[in-house]
Amino acid sequence: MTRRTQIAIVDDHSLIRKGIIQVLSGRDDLAVAGEADNLSNALELFRTRHFDLAIIDLTLRESSGVQLIKETRRRFPNMRILVVSMEDEAIFKSRALKAGAHGYSEKKAPNSQFLTRIDEVLGLKEAEDPLEALVNESSDPQPLEVLSDREMEVFQAIGEGLSTRLIAERMHRSVKTVESFRARIKKKLDISDSNELMQRAVQWRCLRFGQQTGEDSTVLRIETARVA
Repeated sequence: MTRRTQIAIVDDHSLIRKGIIQVLSGRDDLAVAGEADNLSNALELFRTRHFDLAIIDLTLRESSGVQLIKETRRRFPNMRILVVSMEDEAIFKSRALKAGAHGYSEKKAPNSQFLTRIDEVLGLKEAEDPLEALVNESSDPQPLEVLSDREMEVFQAIGEGLSTRLIAERMHRSVKTVESFRARIKKKLDISDSNELMQRAVQWRCLRFGQQTGEDSTVLRIETARVA
């Protein structure tokens, strides 16, 4: 009997995990062997058994998906990683790939494209080197690309309306450290004060989610509706 590819799903929404499982259930060569909802649970899961592939969302509770990718590559270098995210591809795809992910798929992608990305990451289909593909895409820098991964995490949290104290608790950092991140963000984005920073972060978040909700063919939105 042919060995099935062992897959772990890391996403902090249970319905999304169910949706991914539903999509993968049509493939006899793929098996979901574990699930996790945050960085610490994922690393513990990876430690307890072997996985060939981890499907990771970039936005996780109490942690960053980018940080999980880096830790996974450091501790489990043979595990392949596919990022599946609703985040702005123009900004976050490059961050994920540079952190060590082997592929990237948007959650609004059709099922067939999602499965193709899995095959490419596993080496079952030929694919252009993902980092070379980034170079071949637009060379125009996105405004938020100047932010580091940690600064981007803070910027996202500000857009969610979190206070400096709550951001510090989420990131397991001191309030002083988060204040330093905020100061760097304002300097890099040429923002004059905290009110403008909040406005920019909220506008960016609204724009990002507004673009997502206009897509009716989202692979995981459709599939989770079937299993809800």
